[in-house]
Amino acid sequence: MSGPANTITICMKDDYVIDVDLVPTLSFELPKQPSDTKIDFDKVKQTKISYYFAVPKPSNNDLSWRLAFPYQERYYTDNTNNLKSALKLLKLFRDIQGFNKLASYFIKTLFLWEIVENDREFWKKNSLNFLVLHMLKKMRDSLAIATIKNFWCPEHNLLEKIKHETCENWSNRISNIVNDIERNKVHNPYIVLKYFTKMTIPCT
Repeated sequence: MSGPANTITICMKDDYVIDVDLVPTLSFELPKQPSDTKIDFDKVKQTKISYYFAVPKPSNNDLSWRLAFPYQERYYTDNTNNLKSALKLLKLFRDIQGFNKLASYFIKTLFLWEIVENDREFWKKNSLNFLVLHMLKKMRDSLAIATIKNFWCPEHNLLEKIKHETCENWSNRISNIVNDIERNKVHNPYIVLKYFTKMTIPCT
């Protein structure tokens, strides 16, 4: 058990193990909403999806909950072509580089903000390589100022509990990686794999 989640371990064939986290949630439907909240419910309503959830937060306070909008987020991320692949690759990059405190939802939030900044053609006309580099730069810039605004509550900084020095270190590392990729990608097509896998990359 981790925080409010209960973990079920499923043992598959060939000793393959899957851990599934189960978290209790409360379901609500618009127009019902908290009376005192900084959530941008106008943005929620724009999706025309009425259901949202309250999810317990991992804290010592049994009364601490947060609002979650998974269906509304899916509204933004659906039909965006290479976006989901780019998101998966940035999560892989996070894991390979050891940015352990950079939660998957923080990365997803970067994409949500970028979705509203561009039309859907942006995700259709640009290659996956371009989108990954583009979002790495967005991650770099956000970490440089130690700020990723909550998509539904912009007053809340998702990085508030991560030290500024850590964010700055990550930003500098990403900057060096982006520079290396852009400088060498034409002459070395394997350069991207260098930072997204643990395999040995051949020299060219």
